[in-house]
Amino acid sequence: MDELPDSIPLFSYRSGQECIARLVKLTRQLAATKIDGRWWTIRAKAGASRDDEDDHHWSWRKLIGKHRSDLTGEFVGAQTDDVGKSKEP
Repeated sequence: MDELPDSIPLFSYRSGQECIARLVKLTRQLAATKIDGRWWTIRAKAGASRDDEDDHHWSWRKLIGKHRSDLTGEFVGAQTDDVGKSKEP
């Protein structure tokens, strides 16, 4: 398997600028709290609906649990410095 970089550039919807995200090992705990428990509370645009997204029904915690014994892959996530900080009004 190819080596992954430590970080990647992302475009920040909020600031309109590029930001750097660290690539981290995605555990069931991290998936449950930072993706499943937070992702859909972030409003990307006015009028946006969960049902508009193809992955709205995914449980990342369950997906990681289901595939954790697969030795051919690894779950990674892109984590920015503002993870866990609420910037909603």
